[in-house]
Amino acid sequence: MTQTNEPKTKKSQAKPESSVNAPKIQRVVMQPRKKRWGGNNLWYIIGGLIAVSIIWSLFSPGLNAREIELNNLIHNLKNNQYAKLDIRDDGKVVATKKYIALAKGNIQEIKSSDKKLVVKQITDNKQIKEISLNDLAAKLKPLSLKELVQRLKNRDTTNIQTVFISEDFILADDANKKNPDYLIKGASEADFQKLLTESGIAIDTLTTNIVYLRTAAETSKTGDIENQIKNKEAQEVFVLGDYTFSVLKNEKIEREFVWHISQNDFTEILQREKITLEDPTTDINTVVIPRIPWGDLFTIAILIGFGTLAFLMFRGVQGSGNSLMKFGQSKARLIFGRKPDVTFKDVAGVDEAKDELEEIVLFLKDPKRFLNLGARIPKGVLMVGAPGTGKTLLARAIAGEAGVPFFHTSGSEFEEMLVGAGASRVRDLFEKAKKAAPSIIFIDEIDAVARKRGTTIQSGTTEQTLNQILVEMDGFEKNVNVIVIAATNRPDVLDKAILRPGRFDRRIVLDLPDIEGRKQIIKIHAKNKPLAKSINLETISKRTVGFSGADIENMLNEAAIITAIANRKEITFEDIEEAANKVQIGPARRRKRTEKELKMTAYHEAGHAIVMKKTPEHDPVHRVTIVSRGMALGYTMPLPETDELQISKTKMLSQITALVAGFVTEDMIFGDVTSGASNDIEKASNLARRMVKSFGMSKRMGLIKYGEDQSSQYLGYNYEESKNYSESTAREIDEEVKRIIDECYAKAKKILEEHKPILDKIVAALLDKEVLDDKDFDAFFK
Repeated sequence: MTQTNEPKTKKSQAKPESSVNAPKIQRVVMQPRKKRWGGNNLWYIIGGLIAVSIIWSLFSPGLNAREIELNNLIHNLKNNQYAKLDIRDDGKVVATKKYIALAKGNIQEIKSSDKKLVVKQITDNKQIKEISLNDLAAKLKPLSLKELVQRLKNRDTTNIQTVFISEDFILADDANKKNPDYLIKGASEADFQKLLTESGIAIDTLTTNIVYLRTAAETSKTGDIENQIKNKEAQEVFVLGDYTFSVLKNEKIEREFVWHISQNDFTEILQREKITLEDPTTDINTVVIPRIPWGDLFTIAILIGFGTLAFLMFRGVQGSGNSLMKFGQSKARLIFGRKPDVTFKDVAGVDEAKDELEEIVLFLKDPKRFLNLGARIPKGVLMVGAPGTGKTLLARAIAGEAGVPFFHTSGSEFEEMLVGAGASRVRDLFEKAKKAAPSIIFIDEIDAVARKRGTTIQSGTTEQTLNQILVEMDGFEKNVNVIVIAATNRPDVLDKAILRPGRFDRRIVLDLPDIEGRKQIIKIHAKNKPLAKSINLETISKRTVGFSGADIENMLNEAAIITAIANRKEITFEDIEEAANKVQIGPARRRKRTEKELKMTAYHEAGHAIVMKKTPEHDPVHRVTIVSRGMALGYTMPLPETDELQISKTKMLSQITALVAGFVTEDMIFGDVTSGASNDIEKASNLARRMVKSFGMSKRMGLIKYGEDQSSQYLGYNYEESKNYSESTAREIDEEVKRIIDECYAKAKKILEEHKPILDKIVAALLDKEVLDDKDFDAFFK
């Protein structure tokens, strides 16, 4: 693969920079708007609700249990190991093991280090007092407000906390430790239910905890109870004649659960195992778990949002009258009164454009100098250039230099789905600029709204926007100091009406920088980069032929990155060379290639280099390499010594000869060719065809331009050619192109045959070093 330079258009001479004195500037003071309660607060409310819900769910008490298999839970349930079974609707089944140890036998002496443990015995009337069922009913019956007040007056603080019910006694545990507990001997569960019915007490209204020993207790030995006491696991111990039972502390009660099972599925499993929900030895319940109502919260949030939007719309109608939602207001940013971050000193390589724009800045600062002489400053300035040549950078420099209100917008910001919104925004923008005059309007990428009418597939709103721009630019009042500056890299698609005098009077072309311009750009972007003292900026500027200002900035940034990765403190020329290759061709790729492929690539690139060296007027070789980059397996890079504004026929023929030299070398050395020369063949064919059809460099075809380029009416690119010649002429053009290629092929083959020994030496060096610079390459010809 080899690189060639295309002919360029000749530039005008640079004008000297003019210095200006800044006079007094008319300032436009914008009244600050009152801050209104906006729609952002709605999101704060919704976010707050969600945050509160998440925090509530995070800090709500969790499930203190261990997970077991479903089979184990069913086995334990059949063996009467559970006091309680909760079938929850969140997919969990939670089982609570027996938490009361009931033993037959009286513990005579209990020793415990737990001072809070109280052992209550029926023999001590201060601890347990025998009463009747009716007395118990009186203590359990819910009190009215009047009864509660009367009991408080009498200092009667009786409060039954828990009622333990067995088959032959009922024990009521008083919450007040100063009061005795109450015992009803000979009473059973049936007697207790009958008592509640006769007394008219509903069990659901009781605040007392009812514990049935048939479900909560398991038969134990007195030794087990003694161990519980010693281990501080019991919170209460009761000694009732021939029975002793202890109640475990809550944290000592074992709980188990199974996960991912629905209530219906678990109920079916119980039925299949012949376990009923009315099992007398286990309290089986279905439980509904309270959850965060996300659906309700979301619905409420939406309703609040719509309500807030309606309120804001109502206030907008009241405040603005006819402009609901203010779709027609311009989105241009006003840059005024800020410290400029870019001035004309920070822009290089576009001296002619800077001179033109400095005249405009001078007019805005001192308009009387021009008006007194009858001069009229251009109403519009169109900056045209390839991407990366500095159009937007120049606009920022104008904003920094002018010292007047600077309205910055882009062509796409005028567009809106609503019909008439773009035109309304244009009117609003120009109205603001007139009020702030003298001022500048900068429209970036104006081709978005100023394409040719009638030939472009575009909406009616785009044409309305363009029409409004045309009217506003040609409708300025006399001596209204508003200048419109626009930028585009596609001037061919712009409507003719917008380019006529009176609208965009001047066209400033920003071409790729020349060698001196590139040198100045390198200096600007290298200010904050530690370049090695050995670096020659002249060499770098020659190396970067065809680079735009953006490419140079990117190259120096890549060089800094390469230096940082290598952990060095200075950027060397080799770093810049690698960065330039990375920007221009692509990063180096270490593909796995066979020895034959490497050898063929080396001969291919060496052939290019030798023919470049031995053909007249060709640019000297800068670097030859077989390192793969991008889609190329290797490349040979020429380095022009000066910028070329035009290319001679001799040099074009030399370029074609050098392009086909890689193919010639493969055929000459290996007797076979590869597809690696496809790009070279394409470039050679295009250059030869342009010599015949456009440049008049064929005596047979004469000084005639064959064919006319026709731009696409949709995208503005040249996608086809309008043929203005016959088929016989087309055949002659093809024959002439083939003749040029064949002659260059024969010339390249002759040069390579004459320098076959040098070719072999260069190939050996490439296989050894992979890269040869200009000094290494020229050494083979001394």
